[in-house]
Amino acid sequence: MKGIIFDIQHFCVHDGPGIRTVVFLKGCPLRCIWCCNPESQILAPELMFDAEKCIDCKKCAVCDAIKFESTISLNRDLCNACGVCDEVCPTNALRIVGKHVEAREVIEEVLKDFVFYKKSGGVTFSGGEPFMQPDFLTEMLRISKEEALDVAIETSGFASWEKIERAIRYIDHVLFDIKAVDGEKHVLLTGVRNDLILENLRRISKEREVVLRCVIVEGYNFESEEDALKLADISRSLGIERIDLLRYHRFGEKKYRMLGRNYELKVRDTGLIHRIRDVLKKEGLRVSVGGLI
Repeated sequence: MKGIIFDIQHFCVHDGPGIRTVVFLKGCPLRCIWCCNPESQILAPELMFDAEKCIDCKKCAVCDAIKFESTISLNRDLCNACGVCDEVCPTNALRIVGKHVEAREVIEEVLKDFVFYKKSGGVTFSGGEPFMQPDFLTEMLRISKEEALDVAIETSGFASWEKIERAIRYIDHVLFDIKAVDGEKHVLLTGVRNDLILENLRRISKEREVVLRCVIVEGYNFESEEDALKLADISRSLGIERIDLLRYHRFGEKKYRMLGRNYELKVRDTGLIHRIRDVLKKEGLRVSVGGLI
């Protein structure tokens, strides 16, 4: 069974219990305006170009998509992500993100870290949205459990229950991303409603341990302590005890330029994330900020 991934990161400590190896699957149905992994959105390989690394050697001028005048010029409409420019670029200024791999091949890479999982840890499947590739994901999950791996998944919950139900028996921990608690905000900020997401959260929480994860994008998905109370209500109603609050950052901004896209989000920081933390703790929830409890 083949699928497409865009990264495997080793020795991660904020993506489930213990030391984790995180597998990032490509493809996502949401378009969160603060997305820090824009290369995860499209379910296909893409060309990324880092102008700061380009030395104008012109070795990459091997197809109609790449031209040189005073500097390099890319016509992304003509690029089919063949990877030839990636192979010849000496500075890695041009690279293809996303590759097709076998499920077994991915888990073999994960198992190279097995020695670190003996006391605590395992594999986490993230994205993108892992349930965008349900067959590939389920096969990797099945193999992971055959290899006695502790398995976590990070999901937005935007998928049919049929896809989730097939996979859930192989999953030990669910990191469930809450993008916004208000339905109208959710549509504006992600492009989709959150009705299906909340219903899936309800169903999953009956079967597995769930940790809610929220990126606090001040002035956008969270505007006041009132939003924190709504989040607390959701958590308590489902018996979920832990919430991870994640700081908004601009680390992905350069990736947008590398993909030929614009990034115009402007976020102020008045410390709202700490006020939200305090509200949630008063409501009796276990809360971490930035992964540090």
